[in-house]
Amino acid sequence: MNQFFDLAKIALDRRKQFDVAPTEAEWEDMLRVAYKQSVQGVMAEVFYDRIPAEQFPEHKLFLVWMGIQKKITMDNRRQDEYCARVQKFFDEGGFRSCILKGQGTALYYPVPTDRQAGDIDVWVEGDRREILKYVSSHYEVTQVVYHHAEIKMFEDVDVEVHFWPSWMYNPLTNYKLHRFFISQIDAQMGSEKCDRDFRRTTVDFDAVFSMVHIYRHLLEEGVGLRQLMDYYYILHHLPAEKRPYVMRWMKRLRMVRFAGAVMYVLKVVYDIEDEYLLCPINEVAGVVLLDEIMLSGNFGKFDGRLRHNPKDSRMKKFAKKSHRQARFLTEYPTEVIAFPFFRLWQYLWRKIKGYK
Repeated sequence: MNQFFDLAKIALDRRKQFDVAPTEAEWEDMLRVAYKQSVQGVMAEVFYDRIPAEQFPEHKLFLVWMGIQKKITMDNRRQDEYCARVQKFFDEGGFRSCILKGQGTALYYPVPTDRQAGDIDVWVEGDRREILKYVSSHYEVTQVVYHHAEIKMFEDVDVEVHFWPSWMYNPLTNYKLHRFFISQIDAQMGSEKCDRDFRRTTVDFDAVFSMVHIYRHLLEEGVGLRQLMDYYYILHHLPAEKRPYVMRWMKRLRMVRFAGAVMYVLKVVYDIEDEYLLCPINEVAGVVLLDEIMLSGNFGKFDGRLRHNPKDSRMKKFAKKSHRQARFLTEYPTEVIAFPFFRLWQYLWRKIKGYK
């Protein structure tokens, strides 16, 4: 795995080349890891005046990697267009909105089209019922949960309409997180559109929200290096005077330990410069986080421990999730302990509201 971490450092221009040229088998393994972590496009940057030609893989594998990067570029251009259309749709309905993570975060990258695109997340201001009434009059709403609704706006890309950008299981920290989001509404939704014709979130907002997003995915299903790379670039754009503000929110949300774990991963994998670290490294929590990242891959898609059978009952799925949560009890107890109560509350809430 150290060789893949070397590849990551070269791709991010933190070192110049491999100490020893990788074998073809090692190159194939690095491509598999890049695929698992959804960072193939960025890793392909090593072939652009980074490593000497004698360290390249064989021509066939090189062409495969270039083809993957080309497709990621095309996907990003399509996604930028879709984000603009989503924003226009809500503008026409009289709702303020902004794009969360995804295509907005990609703009922090030196080559934005290298970041592998995912689904589209849009934060919409307004009453949940009014937003759903407007959306459902134009598109199919496939699912509604506490913080977002999934809609079928495009055939090839999922769209999530967020009433809240994220959440916490613990009701006290969830309340504090909501206070943060409320305080940020005007700053995020009142800004000018970027050159891709959609509104994106500000870097100080992203420094809090993206940390919460990584935390949520770790506890829910798994998280990959793409999200950690996002945070690497967020920190490179975050002004030094904003770091105390971000850390105040980490303390309020009981995420200081997790923030230290993220700093550890950014140091080990990407060799982030000390001047950009948000807080001191927590090696103990960081080792646990990195192990989970490398095992589960992007959004936990490669984690056999969490593989669901479509025929599983609701209770069996809940049991599997609870088993996953239990692994983090000593690391993040307040969230893990609150998990079953939150899930029960959300189940009852959806039943009462009549949501799918």
